[in-house]
Amino acid sequence: VKVHNVKLGRGGIREIEFFVQTQQLIAGGRFPELRGRETVPMLDALAARGWITADARDALTRQYWFLRRVEHAVQMVADEQTHVLPEEDEELERIALMLGFTGEAEFAEAFRASLQQVERHYAALFET
Repeated sequence: VKVHNVKLGRGGIREIEFFVQTQQLIAGGRFPELRGRETVPMLDALAARGWITADARDALTRQYWFLRRVEHAVQMVADEQTHVLPEEDEELERIALMLGFTGEAEFAEAFRASLQQVERHYAALFET
């Protein structure tokens, strides 16, 4: 997980945003309620209209907020606007503890699982 870009990397925040925006491009012309700007409310609206499943909505919402929390912790530790997880073990450990994990290993496992879940939903856009 070291030096992974939380925002732009695979499975990151941008993939969730792109997932939503792609669905909006397809359906937003017919359904005005799908023309919003905020990611999480649009996940709700897409599910309500049947464009995505409730499971997809729940998973992507959960991962969106998890990745945003990671992003904020990264920025607090770095004391600058960045989206890249640190390379140093000590800084990664600080982030893990800030997020409520017992350490770097537990955080890394949860982070990888989050990225994989986002990637699966993102990839599914292009499979159907």
